[in-house]
Amino acid sequence: MKFRKLYEEKEMTLAQRVLILTFVLFLHRTGIPQSYEVIPQTSHVNGTKTAVISPDGNYLVTSGFDCLIKIRRYPSGEVLGQIKTAPGIVNSIVFISDSKIVTGDSKGNLAVYDILTTEKIIARNISFQQINSVVYDRSSRLYWCAGFGGLLAAIEPDSLKTHFFSRGLAADINVADAGNNGDLYLGSTSGVVYLFNTINSVFVDSIGAFSSDVSGIKILNGGERIIASSYSGEVKCYNYSNNNGFGRIFSTRPEPSNILTSLSVSPSSKTAVVTSFDNMIILIDSETGKVTGSFPAHEYMIAGTLFKNEKELVSFSFGHRSFIWDLDDVKSPKYTLNGNNSSVMRIATGKHWLIFAEEDGSVFASDLKNGLKTFSVLRSLSAVTAISLDDRNDRVAVGLADGNVLIADLKVPGVVYQEKFGSKEIIALALSDKKLVVAGNDRVLRIASLSAPSGVSSVVESPLKSRFKSIAIEQNYDIVAAGTNEGVIYFIDPVNGNKVSTLSGHSMAVNSVAFDGSGSGRSMKF
Repeated sequence: MKFRKLYEEKEMTLAQRVLILTFVLFLHRTGIPQSYEVIPQTSHVNGTKTAVISPDGNYLVTSGFDCLIKIRRYPSGEVLGQIKTAPGIVNSIVFISDSKIVTGDSKGNLAVYDILTTEKIIARNISFQQINSVVYDRSSRLYWCAGFGGLLAAIEPDSLKTHFFSRGLAADINVADAGNNGDLYLGSTSGVVYLFNTINSVFVDSIGAFSSDVSGIKILNGGERIIASSYSGEVKCYNYSNNNGFGRIFSTRPEPSNILTSLSVSPSSKTAVVTSFDNMIILIDSETGKVTGSFPAHEYMIAGTLFKNEKELVSFSFGHRSFIWDLDDVKSPKYTLNGNNSSVMRIATGKHWLIFAEEDGSVFASDLKNGLKTFSVLRSLSAVTAISLDDRNDRVAVGLADGNVLIADLKVPGVVYQEKFGSKEIIALALSDKKLVVAGNDRVLRIASLSAPSGVSSVVESPLKSRFKSIAIEQNYDIVAAGTNEGVIYFIDPVNGNKVSTLSGHSMAVNSVAFDGSGSGRSMKF
């Protein structure tokens, strides 16, 4: 029998409504035993050193200062496996097939791994100096390794057999890139760029391009030009001819001038991306040297970037997160690859959104209807102590340790409302279409009527004083349920804050209360 057949809605009191609700309370308990290997979904402890996307675009492989290689599904960021590389830190990774990689590390080791099985296939030490760059050269069909101490070597990937080895160059090599015609360009710590011919295995020429370290070097259009960045804050583009040597095409110093830490180039060679010491990503037209855009990207220094395609860019840093950017819309990352070494302190989920708050005051949202696309909602200097998701209206309320409550929009990410509810930390929140209910550590429960998504018209303080732990709103029947530390559930009239009914029986704190969400007002969970 339907509710309206039992009582005439006009004659039914609020207490009678509560009686109907509490009469059919229920508690769901289900459990399905499962057994499986748990792969840690954490980022590199001290940040990411380098990263590469597999040729088929399905995997992102990263290495970190924790001597680990992590294999992630792209673009979700799910960690599928990890490989220990201690004692060496992997500085460079190159795919030799869709599932195999060759790496060079800080101890002078080369290794080949299968990322699907996470097995080491073969390894070899070729130097006591670190290997900073491994690149494939089409002309010689070999992988060339460069590093400190003038190290330059050519190896076969399957056997790691050495075809060329030299430590005669009086330079420390930071970066390298190979073209299609036997040209291998090497960028050094002294700012000099060297040209090496892989067919004849000889050094051809060099140029003092910068006054400081070369931080990135890329060949454009297969070998017509090169572009390089430096810690000096400059980006320079050169061509090379046998008759005239190096010819500078342009020199750019992005403003404000800063240390440039890395360089990457889009597949078409039309766009170059440099990163700066102050965590900016800067886009440069590789034809003209003109800066076409810039945006802040990370909270820690950016270690590097790489292109998935012309418009999709991956950035990684010495911090805990890697981002995937749509270069047509850089207001926020397209995806945040899971990665965080701090604890998730609060979590809320609905049919559309998953919200989680971290111990550093960061709040993130994952879109359950869009491949778990994750983005930042807000970041507070004060700790997040409570969150409430209004899934239907794409909003989240966030309570802080300093007594502030913020409401953020999830469709157009940003804070739309902020108010201080007392001086003590917020313990519990509930957000609905027209109401925000707040319980603080001052033992006060406050009910705010929302006149608009970004405004409050009135706030009612309940005369009840208790250590409230959880709150729920049944908006169709206009009832608030509040669970307490003493094990009591109060049903409260949201108009005046008065107690309507009480449900007791718990021997411990009521940490969660929720109505069933059907809109019938007939049942709840606690």
